[in-house]
Amino acid sequence: MKGISELAALIADHTPSDGEHATAIPRVELLRSSAGTEPFHTLYKPSCCIVAQGRKQARVGQKTYVYDPNHYLVAGIDLPATGAVVDASVQTPCLCLRLELDPQVIGQLIESGVTERTPAAGMALSDATPEIVDACVRLLRLLDTPQDVAALAPLMERELLYRLLRGPQGAVLRAIATGNSQLRRIGRAVEYIKQHYREAVTVKDLAAIAGNERLILPRTLSLRDGNDGTAAANTDQTPGGASSDAHRRHKRRRGCISGRLQQSVSVQP
Repeated sequence: MKGISELAALIADHTPSDGEHATAIPRVELLRSSAGTEPFHTLYKPSCCIVAQGRKQARVGQKTYVYDPNHYLVAGIDLPATGAVVDASVQTPCLCLRLELDPQVIGQLIESGVTERTPAAGMALSDATPEIVDACVRLLRLLDTPQDVAALAPLMERELLYRLLRGPQGAVLRAIATGNSQLRRIGRAVEYIKQHYREAVTVKDLAAIAGNERLILPRTLSLRDGNDGTAAANTDQTPGGASSDAHRRHKRRRGCISGRLQQSVSVQP
């Protein structure tokens, strides 16, 4: 695809080592990996991930999303998942741009008349069109002229968000900006679990926090009902069955709520 090689070169120029790299452009992060990885637990924040080189995957419940230079990934809420880099080498590292989705900017674009096309999902894949890739290229070119970032980056970000809103996953972005959408209601419940994952919480409480009489949590959240009517997020166990404090701390740093990706939980009043 025209432009994708330039996007890869720009990401490579600004990622001197493997890992995640913040940039001078607000909400834009670059990722580089010189080798494939084993699946790891992570938390996908509301964002758009565009791979310029290599291939990555995210597994949510029983569904696997593979994204590469031809497909971008959109996450609409904080979503616990299992991620992995599946195609990377020292010669051709996996290179990715991640844009955090700003509800305020999306809301402004919606007010200007951009409409949704499909029902919203928590995570989805779409084809990376030349227009989206070109918007990414021009956004990252600003890293070579930092004096232009403050004035031009907001304009480039708006264009990229506009392209995403006009695409098949426009409804996902719309849901991010809509305070009472189903995704935002689920997001409030997920955020509460993130902040109180060591505590017991009733399923009715989660429904109340979400402001929804009937709340369907994503397949990535596995809650188990306690005998006292409470629910707690599952945690991984060491092979011997005892919980590892060090492992839990590592998972918490990764922002992962649950190490087990199992079935949905339907919360009724």
